[in-house]
Amino acid sequence: MRSASFILTVVMATSLGAYLLATRKLGLAPSSLRFATLRMTEILGIALLFCMVNLAVGITTILALRAVVGWFLSVYFLNDLSLLVLSGLQALLFDSWRRAPGRDRELATPGRPRRR
Repeated sequence: MRSASFILTVVMATSLGAYLLATRKLGLAPSSLRFATLRMTEILGIALLFCMVNLAVGITTILALRAVVGWFLSVYFLNDLSLLVLSGLQALLFDSWRRAPGRDRELATPGRPRRR
């Protein structure tokens, strides 16, 4: 079995286990899974935006330091998994910050005007 297939199998098994735990023990409604999936894709999009901005700032900083200081700094410094993880954490924090408590329910019902 290839490593990608094994990892996919493990993730699918834990996702199924989490679904069964959430619906049977925690009492979560299966119908709310669609909203959670939409929110997850929104957070992933924000994470990709943060990652692109982080890469742009990092490359610009490295090129500026090369020009000003004269040192050779490799762009490969940015080739690290921690940049993706930190971008994901930035996205989670940003999404949590921009959502007021109770606002999720208002966003889930289309056609209703937002109250501010």
